[in-house]
Amino acid sequence: MTNGLLAVVSEAERNSFPTLSQLSENDVDNIWANVSAFIERHMTMQKGVCIAGLGVFTFSQQKLDIGNKYVLYQRPIFILTEKLCQSHGLKQTRPLAAAGDIPVVQLNFSALSIDSPFERDVVEGCVREMLLLLLRAVTAQRTVFLLFQGIGILSFRHSTVKMKFYRNFISSMDGSGTVLWALTNRPGTSISIVSGTLSSLQRPGSCNAMTFPKISSGNPLLKMEEEDEEKGSAPELYNGQEENKKEFRPFTAKNNENISSDERNPEIPSDTMKRNEKDSQPPNGTSKKVEVKPEAAHPSLSCRDHTRAGQELCYLCMQRAQRNVPLYLSEERRREDKDEEKLLLLAEKHKDEQLLLREKAKQEQKLQDSKTTAAFNLGVAETLRAKKSTRSSQLESSYIFGRRPVTPPRLLKQRCYMQELTDQVTQRRVNHTKKCQDEKINEQLHQIQLADEFAKLKSQELLQKKENMKKLQKALDIQLEHRDPGLPARQPDSDGPVFGVWDGAPALLSEQKQRAQRICEEQIKTACSKRKEALCSQLSEQKKERDMLRRNNQEHIADRIARYERLRNLWTALERTWSHSADLKHGRDLEERAFIRSGGRLLIDQCEQYRRCFQCKRKTTNCGESNIWKESHYIPGSRLMV
Repeated sequence: MTNGLLAVVSEAERNSFPTLSQLSENDVDNIWANVSAFIERHMTMQKGVCIAGLGVFTFSQQKLDIGNKYVLYQRPIFILTEKLCQSHGLKQTRPLAAAGDIPVVQLNFSALSIDSPFERDVVEGCVREMLLLLLRAVTAQRTVFLLFQGIGILSFRHSTVKMKFYRNFISSMDGSGTVLWALTNRPGTSISIVSGTLSSLQRPGSCNAMTFPKISSGNPLLKMEEEDEEKGSAPELYNGQEENKKEFRPFTAKNNENISSDERNPEIPSDTMKRNEKDSQPPNGTSKKVEVKPEAAHPSLSCRDHTRAGQELCYLCMQRAQRNVPLYLSEERRREDKDEEKLLLLAEKHKDEQLLLREKAKQEQKLQDSKTTAAFNLGVAETLRAKKSTRSSQLESSYIFGRRPVTPPRLLKQRCYMQELTDQVTQRRVNHTKKCQDEKINEQLHQIQLADEFAKLKSQELLQKKENMKKLQKALDIQLEHRDPGLPARQPDSDGPVFGVWDGAPALLSEQKQRAQRICEEQIKTACSKRKEALCSQLSEQKKERDMLRRNNQEHIADRIARYERLRNLWTALERTWSHSADLKHGRDLEERAFIRSGGRLLIDQCEQYRRCFQCKRKTTNCGESNIWKESHYIPGSRLMV
């Protein structure tokens, strides 16, 4: 399992990393390689990639002043998230400003799962747990190097974050070659020459695969640089964020020595170094000495395309190289790092010594306390022994005889016990009988008290009833005295009959029947009209509901059709993009194989007969003319203006 990755956590905390605990190191390497390939592919399409919780890979656009005009070039950068910087106190080395017109996409775990044999949840869990392990290591103040295959190395060291890109990656990000031209046209800097590496087919098999980042306290960059010096096939690192930190000291040359910028660390003559040290000191003599140590074994600086000295550069570049001597501070930085490491080791050693002294003092104090306790216990034991050994002068009231008297028989004791138990039972029975009698007497007294209270209440109720009867009798007597005389005598309302007067007249009866029929017909018509209106309203509501259901069904079908169309278009676009990318990769592989297998004279061999300046790419006979085409060009002997 991934013991190297889970080294920053304890055994009890490894249960919180279920995905990494189930994956092997090769699986984690494959997943992280797919993440790096995803970032590189999107940055090739001029798009930034955001890794949640870590940072953003994007581009920075700058204008380079070449004298008569500005050249716009862009370079890849990495910006750490602000939340991570604030929460862990990290500082990024002079981050460049990102371009505003570069789109940024999130890390797509679904696409990563398609490229790998793992599910989306496994890929997402692996990436998130890797970032969590990274944050834990950063919190523990450990040096961490996070490798992105084909892109570069992200380093966390002493709360400082640096992103170093590979030169091949920087070259592939700018197809026009503006970045390489801008960097190669700046003599005296450590990134003046951007040397490319071999292709994937030309590179040896041992250096092709890059190992997945292991979280350790070592410095893999130094090991990587040593391997690069030994094998010469691993990709070189380009520090994109420390470009402007290089320091130079210009001086006036006294002799015309040729200094070539063909190699990354050019040699400097000893007399030039001494003269530079003398010229750079101020008059008062207080100067900060900077040792520049030339390398012992270094390849020749003369260009292989020229036979005599001074012809690998044009006149302007040669004069510029003579007046500008680069000052490399790598040895000084390495020495400062070693001194800092020594100081840290001394501090840790001093801390360990202090801890040992404290532990030794605690052990001595514990030993002294143990000795004091042992002496006290020894004195107490001697005192007790002396007290026991001395004879007492007092007379004892009892004596121990050699022969014990005979034990009395058990029957006597049993009889005593039996008598005591009988007395206890008798006393208990007497107490129980007395208690029962007392309770019975108390109950009788309580019943007598209740009977007296009931008698009193009954007498009071009888008295109250008699008083109420007297009051009611008195009220009835008063009502009889003041009552009304009663209803008046019956008197007839009319002299003749009231009902059935018109029953004997046929005309009146027919008129009454007609009136009743008309009223009945009107009521029937009104009821029919109301029934029809209710039926019509019900039918109209049903029609509206039916139309609404049909419309909703049509809209639902249209939405489903549109969704499937979008999915089909997206799938088609993805297939087209993937097939196009696969075709491009296949074409590049074919071209590379054809280039490797092709024999005869190569283009670089044909360019040997054309001598050019190694920096500005002009003719070696150039004395100031420009190599930029003008808008118009006159051909001698012709009347045409091109």
